[in-house]
Amino acid sequence: MAQHPSIDEAISRLKAEIISQDWRLSEQRAAALAAAFACLQQRFRNRKAVHAILLMAGNVLTYIQRHGDRRVPETVDFIKEAMAHVVRCHESGSLDVEEDKRMLRAVYRRFTDLRRTVRQRHRAAAPVEVGPAPATLVPESQAAPDAAPKDACTGAAAAEEEEEEKEIRALVQELKSSLRQAEETAARIRRMLVDLMSQDGQNMAAVQQLVEEVIAGQQHASPAGPRPCPPTPVLTCVTQGVEMAVEHRHVCLVRRLPAKRYAQYRDAAHIPLADLAGLFRRLNRQFSGYLASLPERRLRRLRLPIMTVRAMQAEEEPPEEASHLVVLGHGQWHGILVCSEVADGPRTMIRWRRQPNGDALGTGYDETGAEFLLIDTKGLLEREGFLVQA
Repeated sequence: MAQHPSIDEAISRLKAEIISQDWRLSEQRAAALAAAFACLQQRFRNRKAVHAILLMAGNVLTYIQRHGDRRVPETVDFIKEAMAHVVRCHESGSLDVEEDKRMLRAVYRRFTDLRRTVRQRHRAAAPVEVGPAPATLVPESQAAPDAAPKDACTGAAAAEEEEEEKEIRALVQELKSSLRQAEETAARIRRMLVDLMSQDGQNMAAVQQLVEEVIAGQQHASPAGPRPCPPTPVLTCVTQGVEMAVEHRHVCLVRRLPAKRYAQYRDAAHIPLADLAGLFRRLNRQFSGYLASLPERRLRRLRLPIMTVRAMQAEEEPPEEASHLVVLGHGQWHGILVCSEVADGPRTMIRWRRQPNGDALGTGYDETGAEFLLIDTKGLLEREGFLVQA
């Protein structure tokens, strides 16, 4: 496996380890997993629950690489469970914040139990005679000079463990604060339906019939032809083999893409904004929107993810070759589309046909009658973008 795998390669590595009958992690397999974790940590930087699970799995993997998995075989169980959660989140294609919180709490409890098990096993294996204690139990400040390296699972000191727990709590709190109103409403409706269906069989049958009628009504509610809409500036581009359009108000920057660096960007799944700076051009003067308000030093440290549009017409991955990049933003959410073509300027959409399909809202039409795939930029950014904070 490559040292810097793509997202698909990383997910494939996780799937292979989940179903593997050989639970012993060789040095080569552990190194491949570490590279996959590093790739997915970047991919899920904006999805705090999944990112935290990857960090915990990475810490346990580091412990296995240093000490092996024979003394505490439960470490492999934990990594497999964590990998299963990550794969499921990647393939679900939707963000359920309540489910993410439940998942994070469950995995963190398992991580805490595993940390306790590690301490107990190392205490039981410690020699009776006086000597340097295992580094997996004794903080670095108390260990003998020739003690083994610190245990990545338990941390170097109690203060570090407390800091880690604070970080997890902060991640949960941040996840709560990022709830969208629509998701809250949907969650309440689901709970009401579950409560109603659990009362008796008659209610369950009535609700099922109601849901079926609503679905059938939605399937037949789509108009046969496009409907007029307020004149809306959109930017059209060709990416993943399809001509797509995003509302121009979401466009922060359009720039030619260095051909020699694109392969590296595609493998890394992100683009450092420092690469977009010129010798005499300040970064914040090139952007529009929220990014224009950030200090130059902060912008140069940012790396924005390359986003993949999910729609039936579109290819599953970013294009093999690209000539332009388009930085998109909605509030503090930002990400990048890589394109083989980008229009010279905005077009005006005057009609559109609603046809929800993944990230596609439907088909838009300009004054000439030309059509293009209209993308839900806000939803795409909140799923695959990065939450930029000052």
